[in-house]
Amino acid sequence: MDVLEAEGLVAPRTRFDLVGNSLVLAVPVELEDEIAHPEDLLRDDVSRFSMGDPALAPSGVYTQEALEGLGLWEDLLPKRLLGANVRTALMYITSGTADAAIVYSSDALGVPDVRVVWRFPDDSHSPVRYPAAALAGADNPEGAASFLAFLRTEEAQAPFRAEGFRPAPDGASSSP
Repeated sequence: MDVLEAEGLVAPRTRFDLVGNSLVLAVPVELEDEIAHPEDLLRDDVSRFSMGDPALAPSGVYTQEALEGLGLWEDLLPKRLLGANVRTALMYITSGTADAAIVYSSDALGVPDVRVVWRFPDDSHSPVRYPAAALAGADNPEGAASFLAFLRTEEAQAPFRAEGFRPAPDGASSSP
């Protein structure tokens, strides 16, 4: 969205944050009683944890921020298994390649045999935001405005919440 806006492709004053998300520590169901906090990733019996690559995925940037804030980033570098996105990070734990993954709540909730064991505090990383906007020069600007208004309603928001998304964070839109 930032790129579209910078290119002048977003209709003025239409951008808003539709929903937000949470960063979580997820594990295979068989490890849910053994790994409960990011500090547990330091244990010798935890060989690897997966996450999005900070160079490729916003989730990786958020994960790095959160782990740096906890003072764990440097110590966990040798155990990182980087994926192109959170879906890849989740695949690493479902395949047994990693013992845990740091991913978005919305992605972890839909995976069988995976449990969310810890939610990172909202202030431990930049807000996770999913913006929406009308395109500049849209063929039907009234229809676009009507659709964007609908997206703000309870009726439109309920399915997002059911899938693990959160209300949009307060403040200005931003995303890595």
